[in-house]
Amino acid sequence: MKKVTGIMLVLLMVFSLTSVVAAEVDLKLAKKYPGFDDFYRVSIGALGDSDYTYDEIRAMLDKTPEEKQKAIRTLWDAKKLFQESKFSIVPYSVNESRPSYFLEGQMRWDKYKPGYHSVRTNFGLCSDVANWVNYILKDDYDEVGYMWYTTSDANGHVWNYVLDGDWYYFFDFGSPDVVYVSKTVETYVEWILENYNDKPVLLSMYTATDVMPVAYYDKRFLYIGDRNNLKFTQLYRDPNTVLDYRVVTPPKLDYDWASMDSYDFSKLMK
Repeated sequence: MKKVTGIMLVLLMVFSLTSVVAAEVDLKLAKKYPGFDDFYRVSIGALGDSDYTYDEIRAMLDKTPEEKQKAIRTLWDAKKLFQESKFSIVPYSVNESRPSYFLEGQMRWDKYKPGYHSVRTNFGLCSDVANWVNYILKDDYDEVGYMWYTTSDANGHVWNYVLDGDWYYFFDFGSPDVVYVSKTVETYVEWILENYNDKPVLLSMYTATDVMPVAYYDKRFLYIGDRNNLKFTQLYRDPNTVLDYRVVTPPKLDYDWASMDSYDFSKLMK
């Protein structure tokens, strides 16, 4: 997915049972948006205590993706790990044997690197960043999922959210350390529509194992391949757009993601 212009959002952090009081105090000090009930902006560093120092985070860089996922259990520590990993936000290139799309019949499917391999290879686009987050924070909050924004030319952006108790936290590890906190998803959608320069024509949220494969066809439909326990909610559709979503059987073709080289994290630990 191509990163869109405009205010990029996002999100989260969540309080553990031992940090609820501190988090509530932080919200009182956060930026409140006039006209939006129970909607705040906070920095990721204002969201409670971390379990690890930066030295301890650096010490786990050469661990396996499974070990990292087991060790990290808060948004703040996930961001620390992401920063210390020096994740490279770069596009795929077919000329460099990095997959960007697959042709299956008349459909051109964009398919994205799973979270495990995003952590292992340490590079990618917004979809890979979002999969990295989804994998690392799996089972750490009441819900961990994706926000998906589509423009009139069928380009878009994907980022993350978490639900913890009664609060949603929206964030983007590819953007500054800003977290949008809201009692309802509807309030966040209202804020996006009022504040984005390049407004979405489609906006959705979903939970799945990874970012879904997507095909743009006939200049009308974004076909979504449901293969990852998808729970999909369309939040907004511009009444003037011809675009819409269709959930279909996923493509059979896939890339051998395991064949991609692992990143040498040891060079970051010297």
